[in-house]
Amino acid sequence: MTIRAPSLATDFWELESGEDRHAATPETFWLPNEAVRKSLERGTAAKLIFMIKTKNENGQSEISTERMWVVVSETVGDLYIGRLTNQPATVERDDNMYLQVDCEVPFGPEHVIDTDDPPQDFIDHLFAEPPAKCWTEREQSNV
Repeated sequence: MTIRAPSLATDFWELESGEDRHAATPETFWLPNEAVRKSLERGTAAKLIFMIKTKNENGQSEISTERMWVVVSETVGDLYIGRLTNQPATVERDDNMYLQVDCEVPFGPEHVIDTDDPPQDFIDHLFAEPPAKCWTEREQSNV
């Protein structure tokens, strides 16, 4: 299965490369080492940088960035599928908008800017139900 990355043009959001940010300013932008970023397992939290297309008070488009955590639910090839653990501050919770708390987020090791191990009860609660929005289902419906 091939998974398409989200894009600002199609999805109104995409992920920024942590590797690119680190390469630009290695003395101020820390990253976990590559071995850690390439070996995430189900239940590991990964912090990602989301670029989100929004409209300002004048109705003009602008790009906001938010650093948010996802919890890895599965690995597909060299990519991960994670579940977003919070509602983006710049996005209204709306069934028509894909990006919302507990949606699936596809990402690669290059996007990971930090990792953590959430408490087991949090992971159990998160995975007790299916995600609010499934990226793979979205992809199949857009074909």
